[in-house]
Amino acid sequence: TPNAAALRALGVATAPRTKADVDLRIQFSTRLRDAGGIDPEETYYVAVALAEAETLRRVLHTRQATMSSDFALLSIEDGSAIDVTPGAVAVPAPLDTPRKKLALSCLRFVNCDMHYTDDELAGLERAFAGSSIPDRIHFFEDCLRLRRREKYLWGDTPLAKLFTDKAEWHLLEARARLQQMGLALTRMLRSPKNQVDLLALFSRMDKDSDGALTYGETQRLLEDLRLGFSPADIATVVELLDQEERHRITWDGLVGAFALPPELLTIADDAGLDGDLEEQRWVCSNCTFAWNFPGDVECQVCGYGWDGTLHVPSDKWMCDPAMGGCSLFNDESLFYCEICNKSRPNLNNIRF
Repeated sequence: TPNAAALRALGVATAPRTKADVDLRIQFSTRLRDAGGIDPEETYYVAVALAEAETLRRVLHTRQATMSSDFALLSIEDGSAIDVTPGAVAVPAPLDTPRKKLALSCLRFVNCDMHYTDDELAGLERAFAGSSIPDRIHFFEDCLRLRRREKYLWGDTPLAKLFTDKAEWHLLEARARLQQMGLALTRMLRSPKNQVDLLALFSRMDKDSDGALTYGETQRLLEDLRLGFSPADIATVVELLDQEERHRITWDGLVGAFALPPELLTIADDAGLDGDLEEQRWVCSNCTFAWNFPGDVECQVCGYGWDGTLHVPSDKWMCDPAMGGCSLFNDESLFYCEICNKSRPNLNNIRF
């Protein structure tokens, strides 16, 4: 009867029990595909964990495969089929449909892949149109922290276009160098052998004590750190640091651009003291520089001591103003001032 035949067909389609039922199901799927009754856009894509994928593979190779809906296990790298159910062999999902390409690109993004074609990037741009660029970066870097990958810097990869406004694509190379330099600087400051106090170095480069460095001073600071970058790369990064185009690089701007953790900014040679960083420094009474270390006998900027007197370096002698001198620090090997030709104060005690 028609009802019995319909019931039999439904049983074959949903839960085939014999090889003949499986063959009939495949023939039905093939005829349905040839008749145009299968819409590839109705395919669903689901991300599964490795353990879940192994379980599904076991299902495929047991009788359970004939009692479930057709599905295929695909690789997110190229969309190739790893394993399929018997019915899915006859009706494979097209490899070139826009829906499948976009689904695989999104899954690769979650898997922290950084290399895409222009078409794939355009698809991701449409998919993430409702997300701001900072949100995209935050999500991707959170995923990256949870996975072991050979590469952690995306600034010099095609993915950087997804994290940058199109009007700023000409800055991609400079931002890649900035990201690489920031990572190199962080590694150096974290090293147990590090002897560089970045805050003190910044202060020494700030000749006019205005809390900001010129392009040249910033470039010399980065060159002194010896991070392994060429002068051309450093010059490119310095220009990028000046986001306000004032031709000055502030301390906060430098730290923020390189994303440096606060605990790495200065060497804690006064770790035994309590209090905030500001409370562990002394202010110079001459130039008002406020970031001198407790162990410093003289100001890092003007050379005056904490007691307000000018300290002469151990390898120099000062042309004494009290004796009509010019206050120049002369080398110990000289007996007369290079500027005013005054004799050194202790010259009468030196025997020739």
